[in-house]
Amino acid sequence: IKPIIEEPLNWLDFWPLYLLVALASIGYALYLNRQRRQRQAPPPPPPPPADVIALRELDALEVKNLWQQDLTKEYYSELTRILREYLEGRFDVQAMEMTTRQITSAPGQRTDFGRAQGKELSQLLQLSDLVKFAKARTAVELHAEGLKRVRTFVEETGKIPEPKQSDRQGAQQSRGWLLYPTDDTH
Repeated sequence: IKPIIEEPLNWLDFWPLYLLVALASIGYALYLNRQRRQRQAPPPPPPPPADVIALRELDALEVKNLWQQDLTKEYYSELTRILREYLEGRFDVQAMEMTTRQITSAPGQRTDFGRAQGKELSQLLQLSDLVKFAKARTAVELHAEGLKRVRTFVEETGKIPEPKQSDRQGAQQSRGWLLYPTDDTH
């Protein structure tokens, strides 16, 4: 009888070990994937204040020179868009969906918005409406003056402290007269 011939080991002899390593690698990859998904991305930085955005857009509008190119309607449309977006961002007023009259003639008291500022806002929006809708021709000096007045309005109202979070929530819930929300504590 001949003795058993010993075969040299080859890589196929270790297939159970290969299978174990492959399963462990797949399990580890799934574990890492789940950990990565569960990790929260850092919150995005807060948006810049509404007055900063409005002033930046006013500077861009000034550089466009629209009214110098006889595009007064476009100029005033852009000017009122900037002003209305500022009102939305700063005072939680849905100004883009409201008429000029709704924005300016709303009754109520607002501690962070004075009568002079309300009157200025009314004049700015009414002048823009005349140019945009009634095709009124304004004096050339009024174009630059309008931009200056909007910039002054934004700078003055941007310095006023923001209303408290509880006041904002009450205003958002009531959404009555949006520019002048009533105080529910009386």
